[in-house]
This record gives sequence, C-alpha cells and structure tokens, in this order.
Amino acid sequence: MTFTGLHDISGGSSALYEIRVCGVLDPTWCSLFEGMTLEVVDDDAQPVTVVRVEVQDQAALAGVLDALFGANAKVLSVNAVEPAAQNEPLHQTNPVNRE
Repeated sequence: MTFTGLHDISGGSSALYEIRVCGVLDPTWCSLFEGMTLEVVDDDAQPVTVVRVEVQDQAALAGVLDALFGANAKVLSVNAVEPAAQNEPLHQTNPVNRE
C-alpha cells in the first residue's frame, strides 16, 4: 500500500483523500462516512474502487482505513488530493512532447 501527499490536518482544516481499493465496494459504503464517493474503474482489467472522502483530522482518516481493513478490503493506495485537483478526472494522461 502506498501513502502519498499526506496532509497535516491537525490545525482544524480538512483534507480530501483518494483511497484505491481492489475490487468493487458496495454502494452502501457511501452512507458510512459523510461526503464519501465511490467510483469503480478498470485497472489492468481488474476492477478498482476509488474512494474519495474529506476528513477533518488524522483520526477520521484512520477510521475510514480501519473500516476498510475491517471489511477485508485490500487497500492499494492512499493519496491526498490537492484542492485544485478535486474536480479533475481521476485518470489523466500527460501530453507527450513530440518536438
């Protein structure tokens, strides 16, 4: 599992995280945590659920991860999403410079 861009959210501000989980999570997960969204994508022909959730502090992030681990979900990665990237597509391709 990879953790990237973890934010210091101890000062009272919230942060948005994208958690990638192997397989397809049941849509009822959205009701467990306020503001949680799920999107299923294909990753090398294997379904992956992309969980996006805004948390107020590290304890809240740990609670989300504990719930996933408790459900035997295989967490692939945890990434902080920068505020400007929140409305961008989950998968972007970088343009290739052909000069």
